[in-house]
Amino acid sequence: MSCPTRHARLLASLTVAVLLATSAGCGSDRQESTPPAPSDSPSSAAASETPSETPSESSTPTGTPSETPSETPSETPSDAPSEAANETGTSVPRSFDSLLLPASRMPGFNATWTWAVKGTGPQRSPFGICQRFQMQDLGAAETVVRRYQPAGGITGGIGGHLVSRFVDDRSASQTMQVLQSWHDRCKDRLDRFETARVGPMTSVRTSRGTASWYLVTHAKANADEGRFDALGVLRDGSTVELLLLNLEGQDYNYEQGKEPMVQALRNAADQLTG
Repeated sequence: MSCPTRHARLLASLTVAVLLATSAGCGSDRQESTPPAPSDSPSSAAASETPSETPSESSTPTGTPSETPSETPSETPSDAPSEAANETGTSVPRSFDSLLLPASRMPGFNATWTWAVKGTGPQRSPFGICQRFQMQDLGAAETVVRRYQPAGGITGGIGGHLVSRFVDDRSASQTMQVLQSWHDRCKDRLDRFETARVGPMTSVRTSRGTASWYLVTHAKANADEGRFDALGVLRDGSTVELLLLNLEGQDYNYEQGKEPMVQALRNAADQLTG
């Protein structure tokens, strides 16, 4: 009866040993799986990347001030004056009435010739014998005309000053080409006259803008006197001006560069500056 008991005790002791060994092995597995958790955690990975990215993004505000001063000052000053100069050459556009010559500044045909203003208003008729269309038909935004008549009992002549303002320099430049074509084709409008001549376009040096003028001579058959139409053109930016000095007489003799129209164009250019 003693042998079975020792055998049972032996089996019991072996069973306990196996259980202890098994529990020890399971415990070692749990200890090995637990430590990797802190290193593999997504939150810890984000925390390790965030400090390296944040400084590179926070550099954006420092880039903005360095770009803004370099662009804004370089554009604004260069654009603003150019727009003001395209209007009349001054910072504030002047009224048309101030650009028209007063009668006292319209040159006469001799030392005793004086003018008086006949009227001022919009263009209602052709300005000069060569004009084919009114200025508004050429795109002028505004046009004003002043007419002059001889003063002091003098007769035999008329004068005129036209000022047109266009929307921009390009429109004014295109109008100058049209005015040139009117000069080139003016002879076609003089078929009813026995004698007709259109002089060359001559440049005039002025204080402002560019200027030129030409003389149209025409007379009917058997007429004792002819007509001499001096036509001047002045352009400054988007402003185009026409001047007219018409004389009825037998001759038109002036030293080159001292013709009445040359001085009229110079006076008109000076009027632009006030």
